[in-house]
Amino acid sequence: IKEHSLFIGYQELEVEGKLLYILQDDKLLREAKEGMEVQLIFNKTPFYAESGGQVADTGVIVNDDAKLVVNEVTKAPNGQHLHLCKVISGKIEVGSNYYLKVNKYPRDLTTRNHTATHLLHKALKMVLGDHIAQAGSYVGSDRLRFDFNHFEAISKKDLEKIEKIVNEQIVANLQVKCEEMPIAKAKEKGAIALFSEKYGDIVRVVSTGEFSKELCGGCHVNRTSEIGLFKIISESGIGAGIRRIEAVTSEKAIEYTQTFIHSVETISLLLKANPQDITTKVKALLEENKQLAKELASLNQKIANEKANSLLEQASIINGYTVLSAIVHNIEINALRNMVDNFKSQLKSAVVVLANITQDKVVFMCGITNDYVDKGLNAGQLVKEMAKICGGNGGGRADFAQAGANNTQNVDKAIKFASEFIKSK
Repeated sequence: IKEHSLFIGYQELEVEGKLLYILQDDKLLREAKEGMEVQLIFNKTPFYAESGGQVADTGVIVNDDAKLVVNEVTKAPNGQHLHLCKVISGKIEVGSNYYLKVNKYPRDLTTRNHTATHLLHKALKMVLGDHIAQAGSYVGSDRLRFDFNHFEAISKKDLEKIEKIVNEQIVANLQVKCEEMPIAKAKEKGAIALFSEKYGDIVRVVSTGEFSKELCGGCHVNRTSEIGLFKIISESGIGAGIRRIEAVTSEKAIEYTQTFIHSVETISLLLKANPQDITTKVKALLEENKQLAKELASLNQKIANEKANSLLEQASIINGYTVLSAIVHNIEINALRNMVDNFKSQLKSAVVVLANITQDKVVFMCGITNDYVDKGLNAGQLVKEMAKICGGNGGGRADFAQAGANNTQNVDKAIKFASEFIKSK
């Protein structure tokens, strides 16, 4: 298919065009009926085909006999715009004329994001350095994404500078001019070539006032003030030496900002403080929480020590071994480990088995002194079998092991098993 297809979408979003080709599964058709999904080529079209990071337009194609929805537009091998459509009603035929209508609202949002991408590119160079070069992009109606080469994460301060520069250009209401010229002249004017683009002898230069000049085949606003507002929502690394910035503009930026305003208002109500005072209030609460956490840890340790003293009295002799086995409740895991170690130290020679029940879970912890290990006792074997009784699993070294389970109803059986296990030795 070599017949030319003219793109007029820079100037018009609606045009009457002649249907040149209908394709389905790489086959040429003369007509298509209701319910069919087909690819169409017209002699002219306002639909932008996905390229240069900018998403394709969507919309409808109609005449008196048919209606189609345009879901995607790509470029055919010879450059024609290939419209992926579904016939909603009627029948279409090659040679007939149709009205091609682009969905204006998403196109407007996309053009704002595309021009904002150019402003962002220049702002990045101004703040971070001339080494910044595009390494990929996405421009849609919902957001923009800009990938670029840089060796480290961007500081919060620099991100604020970049955002401020872009918004200053928006407020300045710069004229956006799109001109076609020889590529040599474009380079002479200082236009920046973008990632993965292939350029012919004649190129399209997009200038935003005197602020930036880039070679670009995408769609743009007439003046920067149409962008309204620019807001960076994330900055991240996506590979070695490659960073990514995602941002929103226009109505999406307002929605994003309003979400934060509502959050601040809600937090202010909860803290019973003015919005300007919430940072101080939160810092004070965090410090208070930190102090309370210390006091709670200290209190828990005291409780654990008191429990430990009473549990020591439960130690008994089984088959010549000193054994301390007990069920405890809601002991923090590090405190539980300390209890086992302390019991081993105080009893000198001992098998210590603790079952710690917390809500609907149980943790078995076992410590065995080295002299008992030398006689063949193994903590890993013991807790593994105890955990099985409660539907769990675990294990560890011969002198220390830990296991977990979800069935707390059989904890008593597991503790009794510990005695049987030691008797068997």
